[in-house]
Formats: sequence, C-alpha cells, structure tokens
Amino acid sequence: MMGMLFLAATALLHPAPTEVAFGELAERAEELDGQEIVIEGYITKCGETKCVLRMKKEGHGNRYLAMSQKSPAYRDILANAPGKIRVTARLDATCIINPCIGSATNTLLVSNVERLEES
Repeated sequence: MMGMLFLAATALLHPAPTEVAFGELAERAEELDGQEIVIEGYITKCGETKCVLRMKKEGHGNRYLAMSQKSPAYRDILANAPGKIRVTARLDATCIINPCIGSATNTLLVSNVERLEES
C-alpha cells in the first residue's frame, strides 16, 4: 500500500512529458517553458555546442530547435545523427517567446533519444 502511495506522489511531482508537434510549439511556448516535452524531428547537423533538430528533413519553412551539448543524452543525439528521432527534453522557450540575440544553445536539454523510421 505504501509503495502505491509513493508512486502516486511521484507521478504528481513529476508529471509525464507533454507530446508536442513543431507546428504547435510556438503557440504553446509560454505554457511549456521549463517543462519536459516529447517532440519528433530530424537531426540535420551538429556543431561544437549544439545539434539542430528540424521540423522536416528539408525544404522551406523548416523550423528548428537547438539541442544543447549540455544535454544528458548528447552522445545519443550524436549517435543518431543524421536521421529522424523523437526526443524527451526540458524546453527553454526563451528564444521562442522573444527573439534572441546571439547563440541560443539551450532550447532543448535532451534526456532521451529514440530513433524513428524515416517515411
């Protein structure tokens, strides 16, 4: 009985990540800022401080998010680049809500990476 109460309390303190699509991220940025999200996209390139997660593999209007090198799962990001992935990450929506000047490298702090089949 105590174990079930502990699990219930843990679930309340650490809610499940919110699944979000790239298309709705901008309109929900303030709501999701600082929360764990799950989002799918394409790793296209990686630099010294971040990897880029894009909405689609290529083309115009291709939104992107920066996945920080400080991410606990950064090695997994690199191991799956390039390709389609689903990530669980803490969202820092500062540069989505307001335009940022300079390098925004902490938009996504990724804790889990799952490789997806490309369609």
